[in-house]
Amino acid sequence: MLLSLMLRFFITAQIVSVDRARCPRADAGGRIIGKLSGKVAIVTGSGRGIGKAIAEAYLKEDARVTVTAAQQSDEIEALVEANGSERMLALLADVTVPGDCERIVTETLGRFEKVDVLATTPDAG
Repeated sequence: MLLSLMLRFFITAQIVSVDRARCPRADAGGRIIGKLSGKVAIVTGSGRGIGKAIAEAYLKEDARVTVTAAQQSDEIEALVEANGSERMLALLADVTVPGDCERIVTETLGRFEKVDVLATTPDAG
């Protein structure tokens, strides 16, 4: 039920984002600025599936992203390698363990100084 509510919220949030979509804008230096420029997101379960797709979408919109996986770091490390370590933090962490959840937030705050978005997409596999 909780997963269903989170997915419904995510889908609603994405629809609102699409409805409010604007043409790309550029900063004073001509660099294209995404809709999430300056924002920091934590995406759990982001090694594959919907978590990976969410992380990639946030990166495309210029967010800085912490990606996590519970068991295999190679998937999230490949994501960081493909998108640049200056905008990403990869953590091996199990969101069913309270200490790991605290570490995700602490390390994200240490690296990016804030958290604007939390997308929890745990993988039961």
